[in-house]
Amino acid sequence: MTIGIDIDDTITKTSEKAAENLAKYDNNYLDYHNLPSEKYEEFMKLYQAEILRTVELREGVKEAFRYFKDKGYRIVIITARDNTYSKEIKTITLDYLAQNELEYDKIILGKENKGKIAKEEGIDIFIDDKETVLDDMVENGIKTIRRTEKTDSKHVSFANWSDIVNYIKTLEG
Repeated sequence: MTIGIDIDDTITKTSEKAAENLAKYDNNYLDYHNLPSEKYEEFMKLYQAEILRTVELREGVKEAFRYFKDKGYRIVIITARDNTYSKEIKTITLDYLAQNELEYDKIILGKENKGKIAKEEGIDIFIDDKETVLDDMVENGIKTIRRTEKTDSKHVSFANWSDIVNYIKTLEG
């Protein structure tokens, strides 16, 4: 089995870490995604590298990755992260994954079509926090899991990684 996994807000608490920095930058906004485009770009240039270096890993992620590798699954990380706002993003990302001892087979960075890439990589299940990304996965014939606290998702959804692993166990032949 090949499992595709997103990084930000899927295995990490990126929005929470960004909110801490947003309070320093402009406390008129609660979510950096709601910044006007020029402020968004400035915020990202100022804080993205720091956010990605210091973001907290979600509980259970290390155990999930370890379980997938122990089962012989191929793990492909597909993230929209790119070097638009900082030339260090790839290095920061690779260092972060290594420091957190997350073993994977391949990583793909960039804002390209995740669904198309996942299909080309032979991904069976993709885990992401964004419903639009998962809709694209379904269009490409890929099973989906949404890592979210929201309960109104049209995708199979779990708030924590322990439940994600338990669900994947039910899919194992």
